[in-house]
Amino acid sequence: MIWRSGFMIGCTALAYALLDGWPEALPGVVRACLAVLAWVAGLAVWAIRRKRENEAQARPRRAPRRVDYLALGMAVLAVEGGFLWLLASAPRPLEEAGLMIERRFRPEAAAQRTVGEPDTRPGNWLWTHETRRPLPKRTDFKPGRKPEVFLRLSHPEDSAELLKNKVFVRAFALGRYDGAGWSPLPGSRLVIRADDSGFIPLAPARPGREIVHEVFHAADPNGQNAFTALQGATAASVSPLERVDDGLFLLPAATSAGGYQYTAKSRPVRIEDLPDGALTRAWPGAADELLALPEDAEFEAALRSLSRTAAGSGTVEQQLLSVQDHLRASFGYSLTTTNSRNLDPMVNFLFEEKRGHCEYFATAGALMARALGLPSRVAYGWAGGTWHEESGLFVFRANEAHAWTEIWLETHGWVMMDPTPNSSETGARAQVAPPGQALPGLEESDSPADLTETTAGVPLPQLGLWLMLGFGLAAGLIAVFRTSRRFREDLPDRMAGETADTPGYLKLWHRACVSRGIPLKPGFTLRHQLSRMPDAPEFAAEMCAYHYATRYEGRAHDERLEQHLARRIREWESGFSGINPPHHPPMPVHE
Repeated sequence: MIWRSGFMIGCTALAYALLDGWPEALPGVVRACLAVLAWVAGLAVWAIRRKRENEAQARPRRAPRRVDYLALGMAVLAVEGGFLWLLASAPRPLEEAGLMIERRFRPEAAAQRTVGEPDTRPGNWLWTHETRRPLPKRTDFKPGRKPEVFLRLSHPEDSAELLKNKVFVRAFALGRYDGAGWSPLPGSRLVIRADDSGFIPLAPARPGREIVHEVFHAADPNGQNAFTALQGATAASVSPLERVDDGLFLLPAATSAGGYQYTAKSRPVRIEDLPDGALTRAWPGAADELLALPEDAEFEAALRSLSRTAAGSGTVEQQLLSVQDHLRASFGYSLTTTNSRNLDPMVNFLFEEKRGHCEYFATAGALMARALGLPSRVAYGWAGGTWHEESGLFVFRANEAHAWTEIWLETHGWVMMDPTPNSSETGARAQVAPPGQALPGLEESDSPADLTETTAGVPLPQLGLWLMLGFGLAAGLIAVFRTSRRFREDLPDRMAGETADTPGYLKLWHRACVSRGIPLKPGFTLRHQLSRMPDAPEFAAEMCAYHYATRYEGRAHDERLEQHLARRIREWESGFSGINPPHHPPMPVHE
């Protein structure tokens, strides 16, 4: 009992871990199926027990046959298909139903959710009505795969350089950190327009190759449309722009139902590209908030200590690379965080749970750079991308939404530092689409990434529905066939009222009567039946006497006599008329 219970507890813990998101490399559907299998295995082992003497056991009327196992297997596969369909189709409708119920019964909480919290789905970078991006205390993201941004290079040869690394597309960057979220630097907004060249200058000239590209993306229905381009944007052809601060430019209202299309110029720079020893920590002090740390003295002390340890010694470039490597190696990437102690988001990430998604890594990188005396901020956009050579376009999907750190270096401006470990969505570099692969459109659906397609390209909701209906229909047909056949086989048993403990000779008698065209009528006893038979066999009295004696008078069963009766019944059924052997004297029939 102890080992069985222990096994059951272990299987339950494994099932819980799988449902909680471990291991993260497996898709959610696979983890759910493995969790069910683990728990069923534990339940099966726990149900095993040793048979005790004189313990009543329920026995089947007949042994299961191959067709029974086939029907059961088909039914299990149908249930699995139903689970697959449910897991692929139900989350969004259930979430919408939950929100509707919350709006009905908890309007205050619903209003706070709508206004006070951002939509934290990756690929949909939104901020609150105060232009603030809060850091969530806990997360359970389910990335989508909807195409969101398209880039067409004016010079296709630039693709060779971009494909060497991960491609970063920035929507906006926020530089003010208040301990629980990011927002723009304070200041008055400014509307800027294009000059005679048709472009709006966004940054002074810096070293590096300028990449000219067209940008295509849909319009956000909430009106939060930020100018989007390759990281390091220097100019934009769209006019006018509303400058919120150096990292956020808002687009004018879209003039086309298809969204936005404009040209941008960028000089993307990563810290890995910088020459070693060429940089200093010089900072003009125009925006000291880019150096500000949280006001929590205990957290600030711990952060400074962690930053010094991670950075080590060396040049600015070496220290930044050390901080980046430390965050990638010492913290885990996860779309799910629990924060069971309800701590400050960064306290939980850096010193408690030590896992999270890109926004936590980017915030940690920015704060650690500030602790080293380097102005920094967090940038939001997309990273990775897929290059479609035939159409000359980079495509960025919702599950490639990303946040990273930007460091201000006087000689190069804002430089990328990406402390997030490479995930399954955004690998170490951009991908190249296979030849002939169709270019996706903006109207493509936005289902969860691990629930939209199988390896064969079939949508999982549709596949699950097909499996459920197909295997369910097969199981039903087999069950109908088996039931009708069993009905015919068991008709004598039901007419005679047989049960699991009906002796074998009596079952043979019932079948023999059916075979000879004199089936038993429901509710008739053996004595009543024999009294109605015009030509009862000569062993009938002996059989009747033995049956009533063993069933009602306490006589012990006689195996030899039962075998003798069984043989005589078979002979009577086949029409053979033999002499009653004198093994047992006839028993008187008691009325």
